[in-house]
Amino acid sequence: LEPFTQLPAGAVMSTDVKYYFTKDNDIFSLYRVGETTPYHTVSLSDRSCKFVGNGSDYYAIYNSDECRIYRTQDASLVRTITAGEHSSLFILNDHVTEEIWGDESLIRIYSLYNPDIVYELTSQQFDTVCQELLLSESTPYYALFNANDGIIHIRNFEDASVDHTLYTNMRTINHYTFSDDGKYLFVEHLDKKIEIYETQTGVLAKTLYDVQLSVKNAEYAESLGIYFVYGQYTAKQFCLNENLEIVTDLPTLFQYDEDSNTLICTYGSNYYRQNFYSYEELIRIVDETLGDYEPSDEIRQKHNIIN
Repeated sequence: LEPFTQLPAGAVMSTDVKYYFTKDNDIFSLYRVGETTPYHTVSLSDRSCKFVGNGSDYYAIYNSDECRIYRTQDASLVRTITAGEHSSLFILNDHVTEEIWGDESLIRIYSLYNPDIVYELTSQQFDTVCQELLLSESTPYYALFNANDGIIHIRNFEDASVDHTLYTNMRTINHYTFSDDGKYLFVEHLDKKIEIYETQTGVLAKTLYDVQLSVKNAEYAESLGIYFVYGQYTAKQFCLNENLEIVTDLPTLFQYDEDSNTLICTYGSNYYRQNFYSYEELIRIVDETLGDYEPSDEIRQKHNIIN
């Protein structure tokens, strides 16, 4: 299997596998996949960079004082978010949060790619530090983790009456994240247990045991009816069906490409496309390939085939 592209060491690929960027000292360079000459270069000191939005619609170059949002297709500057005198910026999912401290402490939340979306949480609405605030990418839900009592609150920016309280073991929580469709909240524990809660109801929908990866995010593929669950610090991923049952492990998976119905896999700096088949499709392919094949007596005896 030949790779369809190979990136330079340290390069970061967009999830739709169309663009990538590199950082050399304080110089960020943006490339189209398949090209070796950057079409956008920015020199900014003490910054980080990440793709945001749907696939690679936008990318952000940021630090705690300033965040610049660019449109990836033409590298045009969309907006700049600047921290105030008594505040700091953080990137959470596809949002910028500004934590403002003082007599009127609040967290202000900006959408990176929609300048009309700005939410504010006052000190009466949150009981945790900004780094423990979790935002859903596609819905107005957010989650707050209170490390003092181990309680996770699921709330809705647009409906103050929605407030689900999840009581779990605070000493074992390692990480938590929303699925990209906003339907579920995944709570990962240090003992490799993952609890999956319904966002709208706060009900525990499923518990997965002995899961050998740290969940980074979960993306729903509507055409397949499955969730691709991606891990942090590992190439191992897995699939969940609509009943939230693990269907299969997917080592080296980088991203599922719904447009071409292929798996984008990576090994080192090489990226590969692999076809994705359901069990029924595999049976059909085997039937078409073998046709009227009849195994010899030697094959029957070797594999204990009995008519």
